[in-house]
Amino acid sequence: MNNRQIKGTCKLIILFLMLASLLATSIGCAVYPLPRRKIERVKLVYVHEPPPALIAERRPRKPNPKAVWVGGHWRWAGRKYVWVRGHWERNPRGAWISGRWERRPDGWVWVAGRWRKFNNQGG
Repeated sequence: MNNRQIKGTCKLIILFLMLASLLATSIGCAVYPLPRRKIERVKLVYVHEPPPALIAERRPRKPNPKAVWVGGHWRWAGRKYVWVRGHWERNPRGAWISGRWERRPDGWVWVAGRWRKFNNQGG
């Protein structure tokens, strides 16, 4: 065997060992997809006048024992505030965190309400 053949054989052996080690490390491994989270892109709209006071609403009869009241709120409609009436919603095993208008340096911004899931310890 000459030097050229020895070098070629060494390269093949190294390549084989690399592939074998790659295969050995991948046996028994599983790839699990990460859970997807719903990400909503929200365009912030700054309103220069504060929202009116909340309206006290009369709640209709509760449709079922697990229903949760989602209170009404003011929505900015481009030129003025418009009242969005409250409603009953089916409880998805969590607590409703009400939306609110938040004062920021550039104006008032609506922070939407959301459901906060209960933890596994019952609360």
